[in-house]
Amino acid sequence: MACPSALDAPVALPPNFGLVGKEAAQFAHLIHGFDAFLAAYAPQARALVSFDIDGTLACINARLALAPGQRRRGEQQLRRTAADWDTVLAGEHYHLDEPIEAARKYVTAVAEGGVAAVAEGEGAVAIVYLSGRRAGTEQQTREWFERHGFPPGFVLHRAKGLDSRRFKRVSLGLLRRRMDHVLAHFGDRPADDGCSALAAGVRPVVVLPNEWVGARHIHGGLAATAEQAYVPLPHMQRRGSGDSVQRDELDALRRCHWWAVSYSDLVPLHYAAKAEGAPGAGAGAGAADGTGSSGGGGAMADGVQKRPRPRSAKKASAGGGAKRPRRCSPEEIEAKRRRALAKLARKAEGVVK
Repeated sequence: MACPSALDAPVALPPNFGLVGKEAAQFAHLIHGFDAFLAAYAPQARALVSFDIDGTLACINARLALAPGQRRRGEQQLRRTAADWDTVLAGEHYHLDEPIEAARKYVTAVAEGGVAAVAEGEGAVAIVYLSGRRAGTEQQTREWFERHGFPPGFVLHRAKGLDSRRFKRVSLGLLRRRMDHVLAHFGDRPADDGCSALAAGVRPVVVLPNEWVGARHIHGGLAATAEQAYVPLPHMQRRGSGDSVQRDELDALRRCHWWAVSYSDLVPLHYAAKAEGAPGAGAGAGAADGTGSSGGGGAMADGVQKRPRPRSAKKASAGGGAKRPRRCSPEEIEAKRRRALAKLARKAEGVVK
């Protein structure tokens, strides 16, 4: 039996969400689809955990490489056009993604009740896959999950043109009204995932793009991951209002109750990524939703993002340091002085050799 997504049935929405027209219809179908999922797969569930997909559960570097974009003058990251994003977000290309193994094991354990910290006192826990992928490609996503051994979950994708942050904020807010407890939302983007969850009253768990979390990130929580996962959008790399907006959102995370709280109450240490800084980490970081950064910067090693060294520093290290001029002895200096005087004397006589 296939996991349902949004189904065609009217559902009354709370008036305080400000949803009208097509947007209201989409979220009404969301709620009905979620109810159908619960009835089929988790009728006893009283709590849920939400997961982003791209960069959180799936490494999407191969799909991003289909349309790498272009780098503009003064910008470090690649910028993709709308046509590029249509290619990246086409469901026919989801098969190129690779599962992030540590994340897969954790999601499976949560669904099976094997994470005591999550299941304790909550009974069955439902899984929601909340992603900025294009609506209409849910079936390809479910097929990918089944192929790679992920547990059944409610798959929810964003309609083209709908703001990603609003989509996740409203979705999580509506799910909170449907369940007793929305325990957390996991995602690799501090703004889209972290701040959207926070605005919906859900605990944010930010992971490293394409890496999951290592032991030190579990201990450190948001404070250990949000700054490292933050990558400014290409059009925000120069000074301007856009970057200040993202920085304001990071500041909002810093001020929240969860900033200094360890993830260990949700993610036991044995679900940490075994090798922090695995190949491909940071490249193409972030969800492929056409609204975020199209690539991370720098290689990742031991969970720390390396920044390129200045060219002068590279030359110095490659050559063992810049060569210093040899100091002449007093005798050599005197010999040079005498040769210079002799040359001047010959010039005066018109005999220049």
